[in-house]
Amino acid sequence: MLAAPHQPEVPLELQDEQTRQTVLSSGTGQIFALDGDSIILAADRTRFVKVQGNRGANRTPLVLGRRDLADAEFWTFVAADKSNRRPTSGFVRVPTIADPKLQTKAFVDVVNNATWGTVIEVDPSASINLSPDRDINFSYLSIPEGVTIRGNRRGTNPGPELRTLRTPGKMLEIAGNDVRITGLRLKGPSRETDKDQPGATGILAPDQYLRTIIDHNDISDWTLEAVQVSTNVRNQRCEDPRSLPHNVHVARNFLHHNRMQNNGYGVASYGAFPLIEGNTFVSNRHAIAAGGEAGTKYRAWYNLVLSDAPAQVYAGIPLHHTHDFDVHGTGKLTLAGVKELSGGFGGTAGDYFEIARNTILGTNRKNFNLRGDPCYLAEFHHNVSRRDQKEGEKESDATECSYCGAGINKLRVYNNQFKAPNPTDRLAVGDFDGDGTEDLFLATGAAWYYAPAGKAEWRFLNAQTDGIGSLLFGDFDGDGRTDVFTQNGFDWLVSWGGASPWERINVFSQRPMSDYAIGDFNGDHVADVFYADGKHWYVSYGGSSAFTLTQDSSFRVAVVGGQWQVSWSATGSWTPLRPALTKTMAGLVIADFNGDGRADIATVTLFNQGDDPYWNWKVSWAGTSNWKPLRTVPGPLAAIGRFDATRGADILYWENSSLDIVSSGLEAPYKHSNQDMR
Repeated sequence: MLAAPHQPEVPLELQDEQTRQTVLSSGTGQIFALDGDSIILAADRTRFVKVQGNRGANRTPLVLGRRDLADAEFWTFVAADKSNRRPTSGFVRVPTIADPKLQTKAFVDVVNNATWGTVIEVDPSASINLSPDRDINFSYLSIPEGVTIRGNRRGTNPGPELRTLRTPGKMLEIAGNDVRITGLRLKGPSRETDKDQPGATGILAPDQYLRTIIDHNDISDWTLEAVQVSTNVRNQRCEDPRSLPHNVHVARNFLHHNRMQNNGYGVASYGAFPLIEGNTFVSNRHAIAAGGEAGTKYRAWYNLVLSDAPAQVYAGIPLHHTHDFDVHGTGKLTLAGVKELSGGFGGTAGDYFEIARNTILGTNRKNFNLRGDPCYLAEFHHNVSRRDQKEGEKESDATECSYCGAGINKLRVYNNQFKAPNPTDRLAVGDFDGDGTEDLFLATGAAWYYAPAGKAEWRFLNAQTDGIGSLLFGDFDGDGRTDVFTQNGFDWLVSWGGASPWERINVFSQRPMSDYAIGDFNGDHVADVFYADGKHWYVSYGGSSAFTLTQDSSFRVAVVGGQWQVSWSATGSWTPLRPALTKTMAGLVIADFNGDGRADIATVTLFNQGDDPYWNWKVSWAGTSNWKPLRTVPGPLAAIGRFDATRGADILYWENSSLDIVSSGLEAPYKHSNQDMR
């Protein structure tokens, strides 16, 4: 996904002892470095060891490829003797210490003493106060060259916390090449909107340093910006910058509640050119902002911007919400040409900005405002927006070129999906990280995302545009992760774990996807494809075999002879369950709610109590009992799956923009998601 020439993946090969000694003596070949969870080719630090095609099955080849910061290139290093030894002496653990001041001092000392290759592992339960402290002569942390600071923020693990309570200025500053900050919670002093608060920045990343990576973090509550990318070196030339490399990569983070009025940015670029991709934003004044200084650029790809954002308040009245993606001008707004009101309007506005393949859910604000004349170009393309705008227009509900004068001719708006339906209205369920708990899956039309256990925030999964209506889900290689299946012409395609490019697994004459169902019909824990043509039933085992005829039947799914009936494994004859409680199967939910290993049949009806809507769930246990009450909930269905530690299927439903859960469909509802999900 990086804006760089494509480099093919190269298979790794085992080396015999003679080859290994030759490599060691020459200093070339397969010599690697580690930065905590990744294996880096020492001779080219843009190349990483990953699992080919994101496959999880045993004996999948390992390859060298570019860094995408995806799970296929992350490794867990465990000592073979089951001890606590780390891979190298460069791995340094920061334990949790009960005394807060000693905890802070221990962490600061480790960072200050770190040298090239040090991997600082922060204890998962740590909460470290990095407010300025005179007693330990500390104001902010400068991270030396070649150092990684990492936590365990994966799945539903929140990760260790680095926090500051009352400080203006910055908390962390990158001070050299090859620095990585990953898997942490970085919490600032306030999420209030009061514009008179001290200005605080989470991470300052100077653009002159190479290969800075800020990934998989939760960064919130910063009054200025969560991440600032800047440089003091100004490029005064106006030239095509699109082939230039990105020294700073801000990827796959959750950036939220950076809300102070007139500031409050997720990521800000000043004279820099960061790549900002695959992040999730919510409740920021601007998700991404830029100064108008010469040399300022940014690329924003595959980001998901949720609907909530703070209102701008004037004289105590919330008047409007400002746009998600921003570029300042260098001019100043004046009243009648006399009184200066504000800066950032008109004049020049940086060099180049590309906002592409993002999904933007807010409907009460502009998606992008270009507030001046860019030296080269501003592009807004292939995005999915719920705002309205005619294709080819440069100014409307979604985008605007305010005070930009002739700069409007440098704003290109094309190939976007405007007035799109809310993609969170239709979700899928599967275990995409292989932890045994089901996750939510979101296809926006610009990219795919998943939410671990439906509890953590949406996380970028794949740069695929296929909509959820054309997808089916199952584990086609038996690795414990859900794969995504589709049909293109005669080709059956699978994305492994939902994270790989499409790979063809079979070729058949084209049939409607609506006639397919995915399930394990022979008990080998690998997904199969079922097909009914109205006369016969067929199964392709593993999705890779030819279709096998399993039964003659004119029914796909139906109420047969006034009965609910079942065919075991799609091979047996119809067996009655009970007299049907419905005339059709439409709208029924089949899931094991009580965890007894047998599928139940549920249905839901909407009713109003006063002015409030409620959804009434009832169930037929194992499809054999009369309707029994499950639970009445105050929100519409989001998904059915196993999202907690109980054995039964749970009901997730929308409570405004977050998710509540009814565990096993029976327990009292309670809040499930940690944050907004739409």
